Amino acid sequence: MNTKEDQSSVSVSPDSSTNAEVNIRRLSTLEEYEECVKLQKEIWGSDFKECVSVPVLNISQKIGGLVAGAFQGERLLGLCTA
Repeated sequence: MNTKEDQSSVSVSPDSSTNAEVNIRRLSTLEEYEECVKLQKEIWGSDFKECVSVPVLNISQKIGGLVAGAFQGERLLGLCTA
């Protein structure tokens, strides 16, 4: 696994046979938080009621929590909250 780091993001290329680099970084816009909600519904189903909402993601980031996304280009592949 190859990684490139700076203070705001980490780029990972899972193996040398692909050029599909994944960039992991903190999220910062309402649009990105909305994409997180969409991804949760895609994964868990539209009837799932326990998705982490846009306001919770936004406030979590502002009060010292972490909301990060894994991107391939502009596409959100995954998210992490802590």
